[in-house]
Amino acid sequence: MNFKTIPSRDTIVIIGAGKSTKTHWNKALELAKKHCTIIPNTPNDKLAKYCDYNLFLDDPLYHKNKDHCKNKIIIGDKIIIGKGNRSIKRRLLFLAYHRHGKRDKIVIRPKDGYIKHMVGNAGFASILCSVYFRPKKIYLIGFDGPDFTRVKRRKLFIPHYHAKRPGTKGITMAKINRTRNHLRRIIQYIHGLNVKIEASTTMMWGLDLSEWCTNIR
Repeated sequence: MNFKTIPSRDTIVIIGAGKSTKTHWNKALELAKKHCTIIPNTPNDKLAKYCDYNLFLDDPLYHKNKDHCKNKIIIGDKIIIGKGNRSIKRRLLFLAYHRHGKRDKIVIRPKDGYIKHMVGNAGFASILCSVYFRPKKIYLIGFDGPDFTRVKRRKLFIPHYHAKRPGTKGITMAKINRTRNHLRRIIQYIHGLNVKIEASTTMMWGLDLSEWCTNIR
């Protein structure tokens, strides 16, 4: 992916799996029908035909869901493509980004679109990828983050995450805070490009981001 290969779009819609997607479902559907839409990870069956891009960073999730994706598929470099279906391969776009180390400033090289920063999870990567479209406005739906009332002994327990990882003792709040700071950095970066951001909630991952985005009207 880079600024030359991705078409320009005035408005981008990114739909996550947070609880505010349900409370803003009609709006999410309305926006997905009208504008270019990115959905991270598992395709939503009811939105699949309106989704222009699905994004995956996790290899198992990609192989589990790729056949349900109707249009373009963005993948990170941890994904092993394999032989697979030719029609799917023709729809793949490759996201190049810095996977290791710490960087305080997000920089995307104009020449090849390389992101000189870790992208975080697939949801955050989808938000950051919106800049390739040179939008004037983006909508963020369903980026509430986990339920922070589940914090025990400075660790966060996320039911859907730990159900797939028996024996896991929770995610440390130090890691959660790094994740939250990364989200803040992405939102600030996009806002700094003079892109208007409307969200289903301005409280994302326990952060008040109302300084850089507004609630969807």
